[in-house]
Amino acid sequence: SEREAKVAKAFDFVSRCQLDSYEPLSDVLRRLRAEGVLREPARQVKRPGKINQRRRTSFMQEHSLTEEYVRVGQTSFTDQARPFLSNREMDDLWLKLCHHRKRGKIDSWDHGVFVASVGSSASFMTIFRERFPCLTPGTKFVILEQGALHVTNGPMALAVQGIGGKEMRAFSLHDIDDTTLREMAGNAFTANVCCAFLIATLLAM
Repeated sequence: SEREAKVAKAFDFVSRCQLDSYEPLSDVLRRLRAEGVLREPARQVKRPGKINQRRRTSFMQEHSLTEEYVRVGQTSFTDQARPFLSNREMDDLWLKLCHHRKRGKIDSWDHGVFVASVGSSASFMTIFRERFPCLTPGTKFVILEQGALHVTNGPMALAVQGIGGKEMRAFSLHDIDDTTLREMAGNAFTANVCCAFLIATLLAM
C-alpha cells in the first residue's frame, strides 16, 4: 500500500543515516579546545571515601592481580586523580585499568584516550577507548587523555550529544551552570539522531 511504501522509505532513510564508524574522541577534544568551549572544571578536594577492602581483594583474586602488579604506574595515576576523585573512586578505577592492562586491552593508562564511568565498583565499571559510552544523567565520567585526567564537564557532555560550540553560543548555554548542562546532556538525544528521525517522520506522513 501507499502507507507501507512511505514507512519503508522512512526506515530506509534512517538506515542510510547510520555511520560505519565514529569520530575519535581525541578529535572531539581537539576541536572543542580550538573552539574555546572546553573549559576545565575547578579542582575540588574530595572526601576521602572509604575503600571496601573485601571487595578490593575479591576483585584482585578473581582477575589474578597481585599487589606488585597493581603498584606499577599507580603513583603517577594517583597524582592526576587525587584532585577530582575520592580514594574509593581512584582505587576502583585503577583496579579496572590494571585489569584491562593485564588482558592486553590497553598498554598503559597514559597512552591513549579512554573514558570511564566512576562511582560504581571495579566489577561494574566500564572503560571505552576513543569513544564515549551512553551518556546518562547523574553518572560521573572521567576522561584519561595521554596521562591527563579530566572529569567530564557540561560542554564536553553536550559535545558528545552533537551540541557544539556554535550551538552553545547561539542558545547562550555558557550562562548555565555546569551541573545543569551535564543533566541536560544526559537527558538529551544525540542531535543528528533527532534530525534523522524528524526527516523520516516527515517522509512517512
